[in-house]
Amino acid sequence: MKVLLVTTSYPDFPGSNRGIFIRLTPRIHAQSPLFEDDDGIMVHRFRFPSGNRPLNQMESIPVYPMAVYMLSGLTRALLLTARWRPHVIHGNWIVPTGLIAAFAGRVFRVPVLNTARGMDLRISERQ
Repeated sequence: MKVLLVTTSYPDFPGSNRGIFIRLTPRIHAQSPLFEDDDGIMVHRFRFPSGNRPLNQMESIPVYPMAVYMLSGLTRALLLTARWRPHVIHGNWIVPTGLIAAFAGRVFRVPVLNTARGMDLRISERQ
């Protein structure tokens, strides 16, 4: 079974423990490769103006970086879905990657599974 996993986090460097379970992720740090083969699993990082920080470490929701994040992530998800034809798309977190997964799944008629980890709600309470 082919699964396209879309997430907010993935290890940025050897020894990093950020999101070690996911394979399509944003490129947070400039030195992180855009593409890599991680023991036979292809990892794709999409660009956005991160300032070397994950979105959840910013004071408030940064509108411009979030818009670029969504557009860049969606573009990459659509390209990968068209190329690999996964059997399912998994969005890890509801916002923003769940939205990306849902849209790509709808365009290509691929089932989507989104995971809400609870942090989505806590972040929305802070705003």
